[in-house]
Amino acid sequence: MGLELSIDRLRKLRVYAFGLGTLQMAFTSAALAAGALFMGAGISEALVVGSSLSLSSSAFVLQLLAERKEQATRYATAAYGILLLQDIAVVPLLVLVPLLSTTEWSGFREIEGLFVAVAATAAKALAAVVGVVG
Repeated sequence: MGLELSIDRLRKLRVYAFGLGTLQMAFTSAALAAGALFMGAGISEALVVGSSLSLSSSAFVLQLLAERKEQATRYATAAYGILLLQDIAVVPLLVLVPLLSTTEWSGFREIEGLFVAVAATAAKALAAVVGVVG
């Protein structure tokens, strides 16, 4: 999706991407992870399930908007922004999976260390995007 967007378009999407996109990812991931925990999954499994299921298919949504000729609408712009953040979020999520598979969860310190590592990776990805978008 990002290859189809100009720098000007990316600049316009940043409010939606970093605002709505972040909220969508955070709340959906948390709700789905809580559901997985409720069904008996461990913390590692719940985090992977929640974050994985919070992603949407960019190709499907963009095709649907194109078929309906709704690319220029306000909600399509919001959808582009959210999808852009989801595409960027895949990198930290891919870093998260191996960390979760090798970690024993015995207390808060391990969870805190995991979130610091994921936050650092997300910050690097965000800095790269902000550097490109401006």
